[in-house]
Amino acid sequence: MTIAAPIPHPVQPGSTLLKAGVALDEAILAKLRLTGVREVWIRYPGLTDVAGAASPFVAGASAEMTRLVDATFAASAHSASVRLDYNAYRNAVCGLLERLSLHPRTTVYLDQMVGQGCASVRHASAVCFISMLIGLRLEPWLIRNRSKIAAAKAREIANLGVGALLHDVGMLLLDQETRDRWGAAGDESDPEFRRHVQLGFDMVKDEIEPTASGIVLNHHQRYDGSGFPAVPCFGAEPRPLAAARIHAFARIVGLVDVFDRLRFGIDDRHLAEGGPVPTVRALAALQREPWRSRFDPVALMGLMSVVPPFAPGTLVTLSDGRVVAVVDWSPLDPCRPVVQDIELRPKRVRGWLVQEPGERIDLRIRRDLSVVRAEDADVSLDVYEPPSPRAFDLDALMRTWVDRTGDLDAHPQDSATHRPGASDAA
Repeated sequence: MTIAAPIPHPVQPGSTLLKAGVALDEAILAKLRLTGVREVWIRYPGLTDVAGAASPFVAGASAEMTRLVDATFAASAHSASVRLDYNAYRNAVCGLLERLSLHPRTTVYLDQMVGQGCASVRHASAVCFISMLIGLRLEPWLIRNRSKIAAAKAREIANLGVGALLHDVGMLLLDQETRDRWGAAGDESDPEFRRHVQLGFDMVKDEIEPTASGIVLNHHQRYDGSGFPAVPCFGAEPRPLAAARIHAFARIVGLVDVFDRLRFGIDDRHLAEGGPVPTVRALAALQREPWRSRFDPVALMGLMSVVPPFAPGTLVTLSDGRVVAVVDWSPLDPCRPVVQDIELRPKRVRGWLVQEPGERIDLRIRRDLSVVRAEDADVSLDVYEPPSPRAFDLDALMRTWVDRTGDLDAHPQDSATHRPGASDAA
């Protein structure tokens, strides 16, 4: 086996562990396992078209962003007063955003790109990366929700990336006992844990744009009004924000924050005890209660349109027992990807006897087959079907909003009055 894409170092963000082209042997594989590398891209006959999912340019931009987060968290371990280089953060986010725009197929290359560093570093990078992918997909929705400003400004998502990258920066200011308690129980009702959103907001509010700092304060607000913090309400007791009163950026980041926690847990102990939860299982959980009503349904559609349940390039097992490679997928029916039988068979091509994989199968057509195993887990009970043929058609939904730009009644505007000091209503 020959490595097809560089392997980023799992504990040294920004560094490359092995370059593409290295031939794998048992000794290297053993060292990779000890280092914590879960999977690698390899060259394989008949699967060259999957290579577009692994852009080295996006991987490099993501690694630079992760390196900055890692440096901040490392510094916080030695000093209670960490000075953040906000310009560097914004430049890193803009660099990644540019690469994502130029290489949109990289939306499927998630795990290895953001699976670096300690849990806090990996989580911040993952939430930023996926949030920007969603922002790119939901441009008409953002324009609709940010209608108080010009469309060209409303569709800009650099501040979404900055706020997503720093959304948990307030955790650095909590005492170790509180962080340990949160890591062990994940109890969001803990008053000491809840302080991290205000602490983080106070830390960044004068350094970054209000739409970014508002994410730090409000990423735990929930669409059904069950989140925190409570905010002052005219003529009534303070209460959490709900629905369209939560800024669109905070709605996206709050969703991605929970999705990543569902997959990877809160701290490194979860990964050490058995690895991440399969992507399809986390996506399925978000579509059921109690999670479903806590998130904006359009933001949830955005997440499902950029994060495949079974990423191209990965191996899955079908219900007939065959191990196949995922080569493509459709957000309209995400749990039924296009797969390639990887068992090599002799075939004569232009007089030469070559080894090539078997048939390519579109599971949307072959309804008698389904994925039953992925990411080293039985996922037969996690696969989900769209409730109706166009239920997951995000593009159709976006087109209706573009075609009816004057109809805003069905979707109230955001009120982004997060707290005194975050007054940017856009």
